[in-house]
Amino acid sequence: MQAVIAIVSPHRVQVLFYPDEALPCRFMDKCRRNNCTYAHHATSLSRMLDFLNSAQRSLDICVFTITCNEIA
Repeated sequence: MQAVIAIVSPHRVQVLFYPDEALPCRFMDKCRRNNCTYAHHATSLSRMLDFLNSAQRSLDICVFTITCNEIA
């Protein structure tokens, strides 16, 4: 199953697709593990977390679940 999230702010619109191929490494470019299986680049999850963390006062969130196969 694939999920799509659209992030809309006054200056940008981003569409994020889930699931990501890999979870983001919490060390990103500072990771020292030779065989790290986590993503070392921006992922949909890390972009969404950056957006959530950028809120200064509040967030308005709307969540839809589409279960109709004809439009899903």
